[in-house]
Amino acid sequence: MDGIWKRLSLRLFVVVATLNMLAASGNFTFAGDAQWIWATGAESGSIREGETCYFRKLINLRVEAVGKVEISADDTYVLFVNGKEVGSGQSSRNLDEYDITAHLVVGRNIVAVQAKNTSGNTAAIAARVAVRPTNGGQWFTFSSDPSWKASKTAETTWEGVLFNDQVWGAAKAFGLLGETAPWDRQENITVEASTELAERFLIQKGFNVQRIFNDDQVGSVIAMAFNEFGHIIASQENGPLYLLHDRDGDGLAESVRVYCD
Repeated sequence: MDGIWKRLSLRLFVVVATLNMLAASGNFTFAGDAQWIWATGAESGSIREGETCYFRKLINLRVEAVGKVEISADDTYVLFVNGKEVGSGQSSRNLDEYDITAHLVVGRNIVAVQAKNTSGNTAAIAARVAVRPTNGGQWFTFSSDPSWKASKTAETTWEGVLFNDQVWGAAKAFGLLGETAPWDRQENITVEASTELAERFLIQKGFNVQRIFNDDQVGSVIAMAFNEFGHIIASQENGPLYLLHDRDGDGLAESVRVYCD
């Protein structure tokens, strides 16, 4: 058995669930999947700490409709629909989901997001808006991309339907949700390598695989479990137990220390 483990040389990965309830709930017409976006002309790695960006997306409805939004942000966001706050959150590691049916009307609708870079020099949001007629039928999506309007400044009622956003620019897109560094993969891991990691595992649709620690940090891991606080306890082959600690509560461990030698 020891020889088998050595040949396999298992490495520690985490399977991260990307909420995908919309895709499973009906047929979609995709105008393109969600992209990580920020202000017009922004450059990833050069965004000022404390910078706030505002986004607007117009959706015209001819009939009554149901709708949902999935959204993730680096670092924080506040979501509005037709001027009403729907929810807020932080973390680029998870997609938060909201039912926006009660806020939709026949005619013009505005999905708006206020996002803020609270630390570091990267910032972006990724969002999927999905709507379909109340009486059933096809889903239509309005994913975050350069068709969204963006601005670093906003006036009163910026999140409402009557606000004129003609002077706002097109959002800057950094790349597709699920493929783009630094939010979906490390800078030094290519999209192809990230895909290759995922193909080593049999996972359900809507899930992906991410490396959270390299070999020099945890070695060859042969077993793992979670403690009462949700932190990973990992057993190194011929070695100690490690505690992989999630300091900021985003569901992804950032530090490792010996738990039991």
